[in-house]
Order: sequence, then structure tokens, then C-alpha cells
Amino acid sequence: MDYDQLEAFNRNIIRSLDSGLLTIDFQGKINFLNRTAEKILNLNEEGSKSLFIYDLFPKISEVIEEVKKKGQDSPPDYRRSETIFINREGEKVHLGFSISPLTDPNGSLIGHTLIFQDITKFKEMEEQMKRIDKMAAVGLLAAGMAHEIRNPLASLSGSIQMLKSELDLDASQHHLMEITLRESERLNALITDFLLFAQPPETHKRPWEITKLIEETVELFRHSPSCHEGIRIIRPTPRENFKAMIDVGQMKQVFWNLLMNAAQAMSNGGSVTIHLDKEKETFWEKNLPWPTPSKGKEWVKISITDSGNGIPPHEKEKIFEPFFTTKEGGTGLGLSIVHKIIENHNGMIKVESDMGKGSTFTILLPNE
Repeated sequence: MDYDQLEAFNRNIIRSLDSGLLTIDFQGKINFLNRTAEKILNLNEEGSKSLFIYDLFPKISEVIEEVKKKGQDSPPDYRRSETIFINREGEKVHLGFSISPLTDPNGSLIGHTLIFQDITKFKEMEEQMKRIDKMAAVGLLAAGMAHEIRNPLASLSGSIQMLKSELDLDASQHHLMEITLRESERLNALITDFLLFAQPPETHKRPWEITKLIEETVELFRHSPSCHEGIRIIRPTPRENFKAMIDVGQMKQVFWNLLMNAAQAMSNGGSVTIHLDKEKETFWEKNLPWPTPSKGKEWVKISITDSGNGIPPHEKEKIFEPFFTTKEGGTGLGLSIVHKIIENHNGMIKVESDMGKGSTFTILLPNE
């Protein structure tokens, strides 16, 4: 094999790598990308000729400087790290990368090589696992505390009601009694949610039409005080039978909580769009942290999109955590309970949100 053939062969190997690979000179100017790098960074070789690595990854200079400190006479230093890349659509892409010195045939240092992979999905799964562990720990604590609090609270509430009926109270004292009883009821409701999160009732699953369940939940919601006149609900067209193995009561609670959440995000009115679809085996199915009997089968995909203000990025990572709330008077357990129910159905829930453009909650449930 002559030199030209060998060079072409090596170039084809580099271009075919599953990992992104790019090279830079001493100034950080990009002089080569393989096909995977172009795809991940949404670039092409022509468009990258005037780009510097610092344009793509502003914080990477510190890593490059550390590699440079080793010097060209030292053994190659393969520094592994992570960074975030914002693509042209404004989406956040997590990248895991390694950086190493690039030398010419004489061994002189001429730049650096970066090899990287898109690890966004794995970061999401990592966050999912952390959330599950945290919720399990809080759940054990919650169950014990809730039972210990509920009994004396019931005694206090009962005693107050007896005093209220037996004593001759003036207006001010009557008002104080009302406040005490109202707060007791609020605490009892909080404990009920607490126990529902910590010790959810046993799931009794059976094949059920998702479209029918959504229709019933939407009708109930439309006639509730939470659904004001400014909210428009766009329901899925019943084109196909979408069936899943579900506990009807628990899944109705999931849809109710998500509709409530959407309504609260649109205090000035807006639209809620519910979309149904089917999906083949997904990344989520392959990486679910619990076993699922539906492997290799279809999933029912339910999306609930609101036109609200969206969720700030720093809040989006916490919304499924127990007791996290931005709403006045909220318990922070609604979405935690939703997450728990979906988990018990061997499903998955995720949220996508853009500030000023609304949010989409997507549920994946094993098909019948």
C-alpha cells in the first residue's frame, strides 16, 4: 500500500469513528472534523474553517492550558472532562471529551486533538437515577413522620371543633378558631399527599383505552374551579385505539395533576394540547432502571403541552423532587406523586420547556 492509499485509508477510518474528532492548532483554530463531529456540532468542514474551539466551548481553554503545561517532552496527557455545547437551535448538548497533544511526524507539538461523544441522554438518565434514590429515601422518612403527626393532629382538630360548639365566642375568637381549623385541614391534606407519595396504593393494572380516560379527566377538569374561561383544551383525535396496561384511578390522577399544573402556568389564559402517539423501542426503554415486560413492543406516548411562561432551567431539574414548589400554598408533592405513579407503571416521564414558550410533559407507557 503506497503513502497516498495509506493516508486515504486512515482518513476514512477517522471519518467513520462513532465519536466526534477534531484537531486544533496552537491558537485554537479548528482545522479538521470527522463526520460524527460535524453531526454533533451541526457544522460542516467548510463552515468550520474560520471557527475557533473557544467559539464552541468557551470554558475549554483551562483544560487545554493544563495539557500544554505537561510539555511536548512529557508522555501524552489524555485529559478527560465534560462540557456543554449550545447548538444552533439553542438546545443544550452535554459532551464528554478527552484532549491530547497533536504532533507532526517528527514528534513536534503542532496542536491538540479532541475526541468527544454526545452524553446528553446519559446525563438525563443519571439525573433520573439520582431522583429515584432521593425519592426513595424521602419516602421512608415521610411514611413514619406522617403517621406520627396525623394522630395528634386529628385530636387537636376534634378538640377545637368541640370547643367552638360549646363556648360562647366573640367575633375575634371565632375567627381564630376558624383559622385553626382551616390550617388543620390543610395540614391533614398535606399529610394525605405525603402518604400517597411515600406509600402509594397497590397498582391494579388492566388494559384500558387512554383516549377514553383522557376524555373523562378533561371533562371533569373543565367543570372544576381550576379551569377558568381563558383556558382552551385541545384533545387528541380518537383516530386509533391507544391501549395501555394501567391502574385507571391512578392514571386519572396523573392526568388531573398535569392539567392542574398547566392551568397554574397560564393564569392569564392559554391552550393545553394533548397528543397521543405510539412509539417503538426507545432509548428510554433500553435504559430504564426497572425491568419492563414490554421490551421490544410499542409504547403509548402521551404529551401534554401548555402555552405558559415555561420553566426556568434551574427549576426544571427539580420539579419532580418532593416538596419543591414555586407556587404559593403548594405542597410540592403533585409532580412527585405523578412521577411515582408512572414509575410504578414501568413507564417514563420527562419535561421539555422553553422560557416564554411553554412546557411539554411527555409520558411513555408500555402498550397493552
